[in-house]
Amino acid sequence: MTLIQLSNLFDAVSATTLGLRSYWFGWPSDRIRPRATNSAVDLGAGALYPRMLFAVPEMTQDWRNNKDTYECTLYFDDLLGYTEAGEADDSTQLEKWRTLMNIATAWLKTLRSSLSSLLPDGVAIVGEPRFTLDSFAGSQRLISVVVTLQVVTNSSCGATVNFPEAIPDGIAWPPQDVISGEWIKSEQVFENTTSPVLSWTANALDLSTAWSLDIFMNGQGLIPRQYIAGSNSVTIDAATWYEGANFYIRALWSSVYSRIRAEQYFDATTSNTVTWTANALDLTDVFAIEIYVNELSLPPDQFTVAPTQVTIDSGWFAGDNIHIKAIWNT
Repeated sequence: MTLIQLSNLFDAVSATTLGLRSYWFGWPSDRIRPRATNSAVDLGAGALYPRMLFAVPEMTQDWRNNKDTYECTLYFDDLLGYTEAGEADDSTQLEKWRTLMNIATAWLKTLRSSLSSLLPDGVAIVGEPRFTLDSFAGSQRLISVVVTLQVVTNSSCGATVNFPEAIPDGIAWPPQDVISGEWIKSEQVFENTTSPVLSWTANALDLSTAWSLDIFMNGQGLIPRQYIAGSNSVTIDAATWYEGANFYIRALWSSVYSRIRAEQYFDATTSNTVTWTANALDLTDVFAIEIYVNELSLPPDQFTVAPTQVTIDSGWFAGDNIHIKAIWNT
């Protein structure tokens, strides 16, 4: 997904959010320099309040898994103490913040419900959005609710790469599923599911050794803590799955490189250090490791990894549940 597509999505969501009167994309300084933008909402002669500005984001690219992560900051603004017509407005800051919080929450709910219908190629909000309150901003005396969130999308690339169609030696596979002499891909669709356990029948390869694994629920990409990949099945987290949901699984194997996936749960911990026993591999030699405390992902600066142990440096309390997922290249 390109930045233009992401902005157009935010614009469409803004147009259907009750109480939000205009949408903008640009720098935060544009909040006090209103000018017309590409918006589905009629701006008239200038900005209409309450208004949302999508600030120019930062983006990181995961080229291995073909994912882009946008660090998004959204400003939900209103005028404080006066109206657009210059008349006095006696609403208190608390009343204005309450209204803006309601608008921001409704906007996020609309975005989440729109992901599968508007963008079936896989878009996900990672983690929990963060809300910050501000007031008396700039010469216009804006009052604001600032929302920060991470949005993960499939990468958009116009490049085309042609691979030889040779099937790797020793691997029986239909030619159309071979994307190079070293790589094999396959996919499977599960419609109107009645169980969170999805049985992989697309081929006889081991899902737990796949070099790359993408899982989509109703078109929305799932993050690793929302599923467990076994050798021939995927189990969707109980808090994520619901009856009737549709899933799409895409897996990629290499005849040269393979991966080993393992995970371990530690319930009601009594220490911030846990011992890894899921396998005998070295945790310091992983390709990727993910640590969750009470199913909330921890950033790398909040834990320390040793060959057979993980120590939570901050954010741990007695009784917390710890979940570790690790991937090794072999």
